[in-house]
Amino acid sequence: MTWTEIIGSMGFFCYFLYDINSVTWKNKFLQRFFLVGTLLVAFATGGMVVRDWKTIVSHPLQAVLFGTAALVLFCLLVYTLFFALPFEETYVEENHERKTYTEGMYALCRHPGVLWFALLYLALAGMIGTLRAAGDSCLLIFWNTVYICLQDRVIFPQTFSDYGKYRETTPFLFPDRESLGRCLRFFKGKGGRS
Repeated sequence: MTWTEIIGSMGFFCYFLYDINSVTWKNKFLQRFFLVGTLLVAFATGGMVVRDWKTIVSHPLQAVLFGTAALVLFCLLVYTLFFALPFEETYVEENHERKTYTEGMYALCRHPGVLWFALLYLALAGMIGTLRAAGDSCLLIFWNTVYICLQDRVIFPQTFSDYGKYRETTPFLFPDRESLGRCLRFFKGKGGRS
């Protein structure tokens, strides 16, 4: 196991502890573990790039093509996790009964961030161009998939009062024709507003 795989795995372990804590222990110290996990995953990702920088620069066209794709996917990931949700309701207001957000990216599937995350790490592996980077990426994608399975089955049903209904109307991970249509209609309608 590479050091980047160990650090990335530790990041996801922190995410698991953070989520379990949010519905069980509610320990204030463990509330910091989401940030710690994010920093560890970011450090592991940076480590992948720095470790194999010679391979990246030796294949400039490959680096530019896959690097551009990675940048676009990173922007989609950040948008989905932090800007696609209504900020006030999600992060500021204290709701006794939390409801799922089912529009935009979250009409596409229940975990759209996982799609962008997986594609981002595949693009990074393509940009770096080594088997080691491909292995690192696959491991992080694996942990992220396990993490959302925990969220979907255990955490979110306890967090959101209407999560069962959301499960019935929106695909788990892979969009279908209906969910893609709902997502596109949302963004088309948003583009027409002034």
